[in-house]
Amino acid sequence: MYAMKKNVIRNASNITAIYKKKEFFDFCGAWKEKFSEVLVQPDNVPKETWENMRRYVMDSEFKPLIVDTFVLQMCINEKYPQAGISYYKFLESNNYKPSVSTLSTYLKLYGMRDDPLTKGEKEHVLSICKNISNTYTSLNSELANVLVRCLCQVGEWQEAVKIIENYKENHLHIRDAVSNLISYFYENGKEDLGRKYLVASLKTSLGPSKFAYDSYLKHCLKEKDKFNERIENLFILWNKYGLKPVQRVVLEISNACNQSGWSVVPTTISRSTCAVCKQLLARNDLNDEEYERLRQVTLKKLISEGMYYVTDPKEIQHYVRYIDQRKPYDVIVDGLNIFYSNRGIVAVSDRRWKNFFSYLIFDTFQLVDSIKYYKRWGKKILVIGRYHLKKMIMRLDIRDMADYFYVHDWSKDDVFLLYAAFSSGKDTVVISKDLMRQHKFAMKDPELDALFKKWQASHQYTTVTLKGSGTQLDDQIQVNAMVQKKNDCWHVPYVDYDMSVNKTRIGNNEWFCFKMPRDKK
Repeated sequence: MYAMKKNVIRNASNITAIYKKKEFFDFCGAWKEKFSEVLVQPDNVPKETWENMRRYVMDSEFKPLIVDTFVLQMCINEKYPQAGISYYKFLESNNYKPSVSTLSTYLKLYGMRDDPLTKGEKEHVLSICKNISNTYTSLNSELANVLVRCLCQVGEWQEAVKIIENYKENHLHIRDAVSNLISYFYENGKEDLGRKYLVASLKTSLGPSKFAYDSYLKHCLKEKDKFNERIENLFILWNKYGLKPVQRVVLEISNACNQSGWSVVPTTISRSTCAVCKQLLARNDLNDEEYERLRQVTLKKLISEGMYYVTDPKEIQHYVRYIDQRKPYDVIVDGLNIFYSNRGIVAVSDRRWKNFFSYLIFDTFQLVDSIKYYKRWGKKILVIGRYHLKKMIMRLDIRDMADYFYVHDWSKDDVFLLYAAFSSGKDTVVISKDLMRQHKFAMKDPELDALFKKWQASHQYTTVTLKGSGTQLDDQIQVNAMVQKKNDCWHVPYVDYDMSVNKTRIGNNEWFCFKMPRDKK
């Protein structure tokens, strides 16, 4: 039965694709014109009129498999919620037995209402929600999102929590449901529960939807003496879980902060310095305890799980012995990235190595000079390349200037980079354009994922292309920007839209500087 229900929901969702077609817009225009009086004034409509509408849709070129879902979806798209509700009542009173997809679409109509639901309407909505929950032991994410929204709307948050707890391991699929629950808790004075599910949402890769942040912001504004503390609590959570908010969320918060005595303006970050407050941002270095925790988990994951999926066991065993016999290394170089990057001189600097400046040439015939320069500084270098590059490197006569390990052409070299780096120590840096997204992977722990991002920000160099000077490696260009505080200023990076909250590169001008009131730091 559940499989059948999923197919029904899938068919209903396919209706959305029709809306992109020109033919649909033409049909919709004709539908609105033909039934304009009914759509605008849907009360006390004769049964025959609703039947005519139903037949009109069934006889159209679209011939939807679920005609009633189609009609209700049009009411949603064209913003006629009351007409859709009246149409459903016609179905109900004439024993049409609507499908679960029709019920789901019908419930969405109540979420569009600007006016509060009456007691009778709340009881009606709750009855449908309970009927669906009792009929289906497992709900797909689309239906779960709809039910939770309605349950919150009628004040039955305990029932909403039960649905969400079934998705405990994967809140990402019910993001809207969790966001609705967060919004409900903060708007109804249940701060502890609101924080619980806010944290749960932030542990996912996206965090909550904007309307949940809006409710949290209203909660912050209710008590002026707690405003600063509550805003800072949100920033602390963003930092802890490595999440970057979308721009429209930051704008709303910045407006509220400016009205509450803060000074908030967009800023640019150049060479790690804020253009507004002139303060040097932290490099997101891990402390010893954080690094050791990340190191142990990463090595365990790589050896016991990660490597065996990307290469063969013999290569792993050989590589582990190779590294263990030769570690520690100061620099781990992704050879494949180097050989296929733009030609030109690469300048690298790192404050952790006093007065250490070197030039790394991202061109096959200039690699010798770069390795010699590192060698003059006494740095121990490991270059990880592919077998198809071996002959090329051998011709460059740099075998004694660095260690080289070649992996199969089909192996994923990023796991080799990470094993060498975390086996060598906290000061080892990696030079690679690989953002290693699959290793935020396997952590399955949002706090460890955030630590990995911080490690990248301070230990991995990436490349930027500069006019006239080739490709440059610059330690000021962070692999991952994080929300952070420096003295009385919070610096918040942002992204343009929800699906990019885990974007690993943030532009220098994609920041806000939040300066707190002097007497309320």
